[in-house]
Amino acid sequence: MKFHIFGIWERVSKPVIYLLIFVLTTALIYLFFAIDHNNDNPIYTTFVFIAPVVYALLLFLANILLEKEKHRVEEKLYEREGFFLTLSRLREVTNATINKLVENDLSDIESKVLMFQIMTGRDAETIKAISQGNKNPHIYVRENGFVYTPKMMLLETAALNYIKENQNTSSKSEDKPIRKLLKYYEHSSKKLENSFIKLKMIYGGNLQHLVDYDNFVSNFNFKTDDIISKIDDIQSQLGGSDSSTEAIDEKIDTLRVKINELCQQTQDASDNIEDAISSISTACEATKHEANHK
Repeated sequence: MKFHIFGIWERVSKPVIYLLIFVLTTALIYLFFAIDHNNDNPIYTTFVFIAPVVYALLLFLANILLEKEKHRVEEKLYEREGFFLTLSRLREVTNATINKLVENDLSDIESKVLMFQIMTGRDAETIKAISQGNKNPHIYVRENGFVYTPKMMLLETAALNYIKENQNTSSKSEDKPIRKLLKYYEHSSKKLENSFIKLKMIYGGNLQHLVDYDNFVSNFNFKTDDIISKIDDIQSQLGGSDSSTEAIDEKIDTLRVKINELCQQTQDASDNIEDAISSISTACEATKHEANHK
């Protein structure tokens, strides 16, 4: 698997800026002790005057670049929520399949590799259905912020074919086709975990609040549909019977109260999310305004 959630500049910007500051600081310190400290020396006098100005200017520019990059990353919160949800599901799939392989059990390796292919939509049935323009035969983890590489499919195919051809022999998980696949799975799982952890570190509680809110809305829509369905069932049972009308009306009123409660909970959750996002925006604007005035 290959992940492309974070761009190259986003990954290297901070290390590059910090490295430049370190190099310049070291160079200035070296030059300070290397030149003659005699006050009559014009080079020393010029250096003492210019060096602090240049150094302060560099720190100012570095701070602006860091704040600008931070603001740009924070603006991608909504986009990366989708990446986070996909990676969460992919972690569940890998932890249930390829991360639980019993290395000395070839039948276990075969079954879990096949299950991993099915749950990631790369099994023969899914590929055939998609190529024919049909609907996907089952739900799977779609590519979002990452891609399933052709190399992984080649290694899986080679390992599965090797297992089938050597079922009645003393083949082991140390054999080359299987070992190469297991190493690739291990490497991919590490990259998945690193991307997942980095998303949580960058966005922290704001990302989790957004995810919780979306889950709440989804759950609310499900409950609302269920309540509406129950109301429709009750109304369909109104066969003109006056004796049961009063009891049915009470049930409908109860369901309406539940809908109102769900609506209020949704509004409260929405207000909390908006307040959090507003706080982020205010902080970013304040930082940007302060940087512009320095």
